[in-house]
Amino acid sequence: MRKIAVVAILVVALVSWGMVFAFQNEPRGFRGVKWGDPPTEDIVITRRPCEKYGRSEYKRIEEKMSLGNAEFTEIVYAFHYDQFMAVFLHFDGESNYQVLETICRNKFGEPTQERYDQFLWMTVGKVAVMLDYDFLKEKGTVVPTDMGLLTKSELARKNQESKDAKRDW
Repeated sequence: MRKIAVVAILVVALVSWGMVFAFQNEPRGFRGVKWGDPPTEDIVITRRPCEKYGRSEYKRIEEKMSLGNAEFTEIVYAFHYDQFMAVFLHFDGESNYQVLETICRNKFGEPTQERYDQFLWMTVGKVAVMLDYDFLKEKGTVVPTDMGLLTKSELARKNQESKDAKRDW
């Protein structure tokens, strides 16, 4: 009986904890490309895959370069071993930054982390959306990311760097 009570308390605690760290309307991808999907036919490679780390970058042939009233200068899709991992939405100007902050707050709720020039919406171990802006350069980026694939990609990079360094010793 005690074990059942302890397990029940743990389950309730974990579910409650998960709700605290989740954000509303967590994205499942971007513009029809879901996390983990391979590149679609309308996406072309712009940077060759990095053989060591399995990363590659793509752009869509015909891409809508806006989100609401915010205009983008570039949209880059990032893949890890042909699995969609992140999208980089680059923009210029403080007015675009303000529009994107409003859009993100309305879609995702209050940020889980906030600094002077950066907002982060994050679900532990799942998805993160970062809005970053450099006030001096007047450039910024919105980056929705599958954290599971990003972690795999970073681990692959670190392991390869360690192997490369071993040979140099």
